[in-house]
Amino acid sequence: MARLLFLLVMATFFSHSVQQEETVMDKILRANRDMNLFEGDIPHTMTSRNGIRDVSELWTTRVIPYELKFGDFSTWEQNTIQRAMDEFQARTCLSFVPRANETDYIYIHKGTGCWSFVGVQGGRQDLSLGFGCVHKGVAIHEFMHAAGFWHEQSRFDRDDWVTIQWENIQEDKKHNFNRYSEIMVSGLGVSYDYGSVMHYSATALSINGRPTIVATVTGAPYFGQRTGFSDEDVFKLNRLYSCSK
Repeated sequence: MARLLFLLVMATFFSHSVQQEETVMDKILRANRDMNLFEGDIPHTMTSRNGIRDVSELWTTRVIPYELKFGDFSTWEQNTIQRAMDEFQARTCLSFVPRANETDYIYIHKGTGCWSFVGVQGGRQDLSLGFGCVHKGVAIHEFMHAAGFWHEQSRFDRDDWVTIQWENIQEDKKHNFNRYSEIMVSGLGVSYDYGSVMHYSATALSINGRPTIVATVTGAPYFGQRTGFSDEDVFKLNRLYSCSK
């Protein structure tokens, strides 16, 4: 009886631990808490959409040249960033290659916070993996931005899947929960993904610890990811880049 009680207590503990585990977006928002970035980790821009429609902003060769700022990252951190890149290469037709003389490339450095521009900007485009940001899942999230993806909860159809609890959001952060018209947004024919690595967590930018996003579907999984892609993230990446994988 005592053993059974012990097992029940431990099961409850571990279940609670899983529920409370930080998502990728939690880590990003914590690292960026004192920064004024669009949707939490994007340098300010005029519009937002889930998957870029303008093909001029895609890496049309499916190769993303990159440069790591010399001296910014330890060997362990470089290996973590490489594992995130390897995940793209293993599951999509996109690959990251050290820059030779390419004009368009991402410049990965340890700036303030975690952030990236969305899609090809032209020339060198900075991507920051600062203090608290060098995790595989965080790197995948920022590389998804660089590849052309915005956050999942800004999709045009999000109100069919989630309810935004505006009263629980920090007043100066409410604009981060705007959604955009179907003209501006491409869901790439894929249903809303609660588990996307690009999704906010349930209490993101909460002023009181209460949920800012609630699923409208009974039994929906937890929002966001802890370590990397959801299957739907991979499917959308492959569809956006017309991959055969």
